[in-house]
Amino acid sequence: GGREEEGGVKDHLLLQFPRPAALSQQQQRLIGGASSGLAAPAACPQIDIDFLGGDLTDGTVFGVGTILGCWSQCRARADCALFTLSHEVCYLKSSLATPRSAPGALSASRSCGLRFGTAAGRPDLAAVFGAEDGGYQGADSGASVRLADRTYLWLWGDTLVGKTLFGGAQRSIERMPRQSLAKLDVIESTPGQPNISALKPQYFLPTDRDQYFPAEWYPIYWLIEGQVGERTGALFVQVWNIWGGVQGHARTMLAVNNPTAHPDAWQIREGLIPANTSCNYAHGMHQDPGSEWVYLLGSCDSYAVIARGREVDLQALRLDLLQYWDGQDWTPNSTSQAPLFHFHWSSEASLKWHPKHQMWYVPLLQSIDPTLRLATAPQLTGPWSVQEVYTIPDVWGASQNRSAYAAKSHPELATDPDSLIISYNTNSMADEHGNWQRFLSENRGMANASVYRLQFVELRPTALRGEIAEFEAEALAAEKALKAATAAAAAPPNDVSGLSAGSRQGGTRSDLWRLAAPSVA
Repeated sequence: GGREEEGGVKDHLLLQFPRPAALSQQQQRLIGGASSGLAAPAACPQIDIDFLGGDLTDGTVFGVGTILGCWSQCRARADCALFTLSHEVCYLKSSLATPRSAPGALSASRSCGLRFGTAAGRPDLAAVFGAEDGGYQGADSGASVRLADRTYLWLWGDTLVGKTLFGGAQRSIERMPRQSLAKLDVIESTPGQPNISALKPQYFLPTDRDQYFPAEWYPIYWLIEGQVGERTGALFVQVWNIWGGVQGHARTMLAVNNPTAHPDAWQIREGLIPANTSCNYAHGMHQDPGSEWVYLLGSCDSYAVIARGREVDLQALRLDLLQYWDGQDWTPNSTSQAPLFHFHWSSEASLKWHPKHQMWYVPLLQSIDPTLRLATAPQLTGPWSVQEVYTIPDVWGASQNRSAYAAKSHPELATDPDSLIISYNTNSMADEHGNWQRFLSENRGMANASVYRLQFVELRPTALRGEIAEFEAEALAAEKALKAATAAAAAPPNDVSGLSAGSRQGGTRSDLWRLAAPSVA
């Protein structure tokens, strides 16, 4: 996204989200310290914690003596997301289970410790969204939303329209609508295998105005993320509202009753989420099949928060009925939202569920930092962990007066069921003297047809074939910590002399976090 200024399209993101001068102790705990930039990983396994409910059919396994054995039982079932080991009984659970205190129990998630340590660029996917001479030349945002007809609607922010030059290597920019759309029919060569070479988007550009969505309240509406309701078929869209150059917020929601129609015929309404002004909700949406609830991922003061609303209420834009997670339960009070993880100043993202890994995931990227991060959790309410997974290539970095931001996930484009497909936007900036002319004219600025186009990366989980011994050692360490905690429970209430510092803190030692690791098969 950006704004027109002195003939250019200025990257607003760098200006809008400065780093705070100092972090509180709670913030340091969530972000994991300024040195690593990683969020503190959730305890794995969690000591003296049981998962209540969500029991799988035939999911109780007797005679399991170690948490490693219980983890293996969970990994053997595609529907297992969580598990608890208590008194040599392994209980396999779905993601609907709820954690509770249970002395003597060890619990973890199937995906706890899952690392995505292998990444590869996907230029074949970038080529799908090619330029059209006299039309679409590039855009940012780039969220994909599945429609009822099984096609995918792509939501774009600022969009470049113009002509291709020099065989498509460069371009001339004629105008910049503040939003546009595309539809993509994901053709599969075999079930679950998209035929990438056959994919061709149909672009929709507003011709007689700057925006498909009329600017009723604010001058600019950037389309960020969306979800089609399971029951009503309505499209709900999270947007950034921009005014006064680089000022804006993301508390507006749009509702479209007929999203399968041509965008010119869309019936559009909008509402305002009545949340604190430090909060924005442009980071992802999700609805489980058959559920009445639509979940909205947002951020408050750079920390992720989650809200939910009934689909019928969202369609009616009764946003005052939203509920917010406060760390224990859902509440109508938006001022008591619990922080889930540090957002690393990302202004937009996406929220997806990975059925094979049984995990939620959110990609994080902002133009102030070339590091792509991935937040993961077995449940929407956590516990969440954040890992660094990819460094954006230098060609899109500050040394080239460029930036990368706005990572989004696109599971429909994955050809490997283990992998994650992540897109990110690229942009061009002024030089160190504030010279915007080269932004448009020089080949590495916006005149270069590769700039302001989506790039894609495929993230793959790291195998642990060579780390079994370490894995088993961590399992033993977790069980040792549990024994220490159990022994302490039998001591007088005020006697904690027999506990290590890690055990007294409830077993949140970071050296246990990799216990539930990726499959070694």
